[in-house]
Amino acid sequence: MLFSVEEIKKRVAPVAEKYQIPIVYIFGSYARNEATNESDIDFLVETKGMPESNYWVLYGEFFEELKEAVEHEIDLVEMEALSQPKLTEYQKQFLEKMMKERIKIFEK
Repeated sequence: MLFSVEEIKKRVAPVAEKYQIPIVYIFGSYARNEATNESDIDFLVETKGMPESNYWVLYGEFFEELKEAVEHEIDLVEMEALSQPKLTEYQKQFLEKMMKERIKIFEK
C-alpha cells in the first residue's frame, strides 16, 4: 500500500514524540513521488539535542515502532553519522542528493 507524505507524517509523529526525536525527514522514492508498492520508506533523523538515554534506542525500539507505524520496510539514516570528516566520493554524492530531496515530516 502506498501512503501519501501527509499520511506518513500522521503515522510518524506519535513515534517520534515518544522517543523525543527532534526532526524526521523522508527522502528517496517517497520524497520524489516515485514510490511503488515495493518501495521502502527512507527516513533521515536529526538526533542533535536528543536525550542521550534515547539515542541508543534509535536503531532498536524506535526503528521497529517506526516500521510498524508506516507498515513498510524502512531505512533509517542518522544525520550525525553523515557528518564524518572522511566520507568517500560516493557517500558525498549520496548525502548531497539526500539533502536536496528530503522533506521534513516531523519537528519537535
